[in-house]
Amino acid sequence: MIEITDIPDWCVLLAKKRAEKLGILRNSITNGEGNIVGYLGQIIITRYLKAEDVDMFDYDVMKKGIRYEVKTKRCNSKPLMDYDCSVYKSNATQQCDYYVFVRVLSDFSKAWILGKKSPEQYFKQARFCKKGEYDIKSNLGFLYKGDSYNLAIKELDQI
Repeated sequence: MIEITDIPDWCVLLAKKRAEKLGILRNSITNGEGNIVGYLGQIIITRYLKAEDVDMFDYDVMKKGIRYEVKTKRCNSKPLMDYDCSVYKSNATQQCDYYVFVRVLSDFSKAWILGKKSPEQYFKQARFCKKGEYDIKSNLGFLYKGDSYNLAIKELDQI
């Protein structure tokens, strides 16, 4: 897990601007509320990898022909290794080489690059959770807002 403590204000402003322009996507689990943190995660990965931000449906970032789809969650504290990363069923067919997972503090002051996983390995190892179910394994009491595939941070590969 890589801790990012130097998130410039311009990155947050860019993420907000891009989120406003995007609006609410069809099949959005959070009705657009996750757009800012999603874009911020994408910007963080682009800067960390020194890559190109392409912002397509199938992948967000590209470096030397490798396509990365960034999945970001908002959090209130440093994530623990048994916390889950998620890919919603509606995004399970994205054509990328790797999913990269990021957590961002709610105040945007800090982030963690959690790791990566190829789609083939991710879906082979992940457990499926249905919308409306409560997680009683790793995120006690968490209500799934959509069908999703979940995998613990400790199961990811280092980026």
